[in-house]
Amino acid sequence: MTGKTILILGGGLGGITAAGALRRLCGPEHRVVVIERSAKFSLRMANLWLMSGERRSAEEGERSLSRLATRGIEWVHADIEAIDPVAKTVRTSAGTQGGDFLVIALGAEHHPESVPGFGEAALNLY
Repeated sequence: MTGKTILILGGGLGGITAAGALRRLCGPEHRVVVIERSAKFSLRMANLWLMSGERRSAEEGERSLSRLATRGIEWVHADIEAIDPVAKTVRTSAGTQGGDFLVIALGAEHHPESVPGFGEAALNLY
């Protein structure tokens, strides 16, 4: 039996958690691939430690996604341009990736400018 490929779109908390769980559950013949545009994973709730002085810089809460390889997880550093869920393919800035399963964990893009007064009066931890 040949292994399956699981493509995980997004390397944030949801994507990394899914990748780790799937790597533990699936045998080594299966590929777990994370596609993410950022080179680093950052646990955003760690910003609270930065605000309280428990950490000195935001970089203390960041990890290079290249470290996924040590856990048997592949990382494709690319922007996701299109998803074809029927064909189970993803077109990225690094080429098209195909898989047997897709996990979509793209998170949210924040646009505080869309809320009048937010930038002047609110603190966005993200």
